[in-house]
Parts: sequence; structure tokens; C-alpha cells
Amino acid sequence: DSNSTPITQSADVWVSFIHEGAGWQNTLGFFTYPTGQPPSSISEISDATVIFPKVSYATLASGDRVYLGRFDPGVTLGWFVIANGWSTGASGRGDQIFFSIPSLNPETSPALKQHSLLLDDPARGILLLAFEDEKRDRSGNSVDHDFNDLVFAVSATPDVAVRSTPRPSVVFVPPPPPPVQWTTQVFVPSEGGTGTIAYEDLWPSLGDYDFNDLVVDYRYDIRLNSFGQVVEMVATFNVRAIGAGFRNGLAIALPVSAQAVSSVSGNLPGGLFSLAANGVEAEQFNAVIPIFADAFAVAERPTGFFVNTQPEAPYAPTKPIEVSIRFGAPVSLSDLGSAPFDPFLVANGQRGREIHLPGNPPTSLADPSLLGSASDASDSSRGLTYLTAENLPWALQLPSPFAYPSEKNPITKAHTRFKDWAASNGTSYSDWYLDKSGYRDGIYLY
Repeated sequence: DSNSTPITQSADVWVSFIHEGAGWQNTLGFFTYPTGQPPSSISEISDATVIFPKVSYATLASGDRVYLGRFDPGVTLGWFVIANGWSTGASGRGDQIFFSIPSLNPETSPALKQHSLLLDDPARGILLLAFEDEKRDRSGNSVDHDFNDLVFAVSATPDVAVRSTPRPSVVFVPPPPPPVQWTTQVFVPSEGGTGTIAYEDLWPSLGDYDFNDLVVDYRYDIRLNSFGQVVEMVATFNVRAIGAGFRNGLAIALPVSAQAVSSVSGNLPGGLFSLAANGVEAEQFNAVIPIFADAFAVAERPTGFFVNTQPEAPYAPTKPIEVSIRFGAPVSLSDLGSAPFDPFLVANGQRGREIHLPGNPPTSLADPSLLGSASDASDSSRGLTYLTAENLPWALQLPSPFAYPSEKNPITKAHTRFKDWAASNGTSYSDWYLDKSGYRDGIYLY
């Protein structure tokens, strides 16, 4: 009687219609017997009771429920189906009544006597009851053995009264997301090009200011529907250099709500970022997309060296990460803003230690006490964040591949116009990073 339902404590019991996948109009019922003493023949069942006389979407909607009554411990509920019972009458034929007790079923082969499944659904606190409605040793091709001809939920108050017996658990596998409908692609910075983001990771201290602690090239493939709205973004990130002893993570903050994102795939959030069901970082109001938890997970670090910051070290190959971000409803380009949006570094596995591009705010999981400490002169009331008193940043975003300094060489020596650009708040020498006469001192570059 493994697919019957023993009652382990006094409880009220209901049965709810979930689904029917049958060509027949079946009848569902139940009976009772003392736990551990199942009937050995159909004739021993004296209280067979019909629950749903006509199991059909023509008369039932998913969720329709029948109260069976209050039962005391020591009673077991058995289940039966009269195949095509609504059409043939409640008695039906003896070879077309199927029970949750396999030994009562008409097949001669023990392997085919089972007609029901009873599965535990712990997430909903119910049992899932499913039946096959055809004689399983019937000749021909009509028997599909799919056990979805009748599907019901058995629930109780308290639920443990019917769920305390170990059962196989229901595992819901979500269907694959439907294909995204898009008509146009916009590439940032261009289809064949990449931009760069680079960080100094000792914020709020200035550190060696070489801007090679994490150097990442990026490209965005922004996909639009026929109305020019964003339905999906595919962002590619390639770590070019890691001149840090820290294990740093990377994430992107978007100026839309966390619920606007339907799914995120392809990233490596590790244990640094806690994720919501849709793949964004949990406990954030706006959508924060973790890219990776540890830059060293995507680069082969040569023994005794950093990654591609020391000219004397062997070159370390890296592998790009392609992250897909889908939106539940199309998002306007004006609401989304400009790529690369707000990429920020999380330093040394400390989730609260965020390093953003200057002027961008920290997320709600950042440690606000770090702003304005050490060399940082942030003044959020004026929109000034992640800058020193001399207007020097800790993060850079460039529209082309960046010629970054080699290890321990400050960017102010390698790019001679950088400090002038920073002091002017970006109004002078906006091309400071280009290879122009008087702009670089190559001895300090990697």
C-alpha cells in the first residue's frame, strides 16, 4: 500500500484537482483502512467514496477542492480511479478500476500493477497524487504509461499528518526561457572593438596608483525589439591584467529595478555574491549583476608573479566571460543609460568594499563608513564619490584598449597628462590615454 496515505495525527484532509491528460472521463475516489492492514481484495473495501465523479477540464478548474473530513491517526486513505467512470457508471468494469494498492489491480505481471504515484512536495506542504487510467498490459499502442491522466494534490491541516511518511520528492524543473525576440543590435564601444575598465584596489588609500590591480576589456551587445527597446544584453568581459594580491570581484550596477531582470547566465558569482532567483544580487533595490567573484578564476597566474603586469614574467592567458542579461519587459534605452553602466570592483572578498567609477554611488550593500576615509574625499551631497581631494579616481573607463602601467609604476608617470585631466574634472586633455607625443613615458608601461 505504498501509494496510499497514512494519517499520523488528527487532521483535516482535502483533495484538489490539478490536471487531467486523459481521453476518458474518469472518476476519483477514496477508501479507508487501518494503517498497516491493507485490504487483500476489492471485496474487503466497504467505504469507497467518490470525490470527483467527472475528472475533466469541462467541469473542473485546477485548484477545485473537496474536503474529505477529519481523520484520526492510525487510519490510512487509499485511492482509486474508475476508468471512464462518468460514462460507464460508477460500477464500471472490474478490469477498469485501479487502486493505490498495486496488489488490487488487474494486471498479472507485478511490474505492471502500479497505477499511481504519490510524491512529496515539501515546498508547498502537499502530496502529489497521479494515476495511469488504462490497463497496463493491454495490447496495442494505446497505453502510454505516462501517469498524468489524473493529477491531484492531497493536503492536510497540519500538513505533517499526511507528509510524515518518506516519499520521493517533487522536483520542479523550470522550462527553458523562451527565445528573446529582438530585431536590432547595438554594440558598445563597437562590434569589433573593446573598451577597458581599470582599478586601483587599495581604496580608500591611494596605494601604488598603478591602475593594474584589475584591467578588464569589455564589449556590450545590446539587443532591441522593433520599438527600439532593450530586451537582452550580452556583455563580454576579458581580464587582461591582475596586479594584485587581493582576490577581487567584479559586478555591474544597472539603473533599473532588480525585478526588471528576468535571468542572468554565463557569470561566475562564486560565494561572494548572494543571488536572487532571477540571477541578480539579492537584497539590492536596483539590478546588480555579478560578473565574477575572483578575477584569478579566469586567469592563469604564473608561479611567483602577478598576471600580465611584470615584463619579466611569462604572459598569462585569460579567458573571456560572456554574460547574458534578459529583461522581463522591454526597457527603454533612456532608462538603461550608457554602457558600460556602473562596473564596480569588490576588493579582497569583502562585499562592503566597493570601488566605483567616480561620481557613481555605492550600492546598498557597500560599507558607507569607508566613503570619506583615508584618501577618499567623497561628498555624496554634491555627487562627488570615489575621488581624492585632488580629483584623482580609483577606477577608469576608456572607450578603447588601455595601455596600463607596469607593476608599482603610478599612472601619473606612465601617462603624463593624466593628472592634468583629473585636476580639470575631465575638461582638459580628455585624450590623455592616447599614444600622442608628450602623453606617455613608455618605460613605465607594461
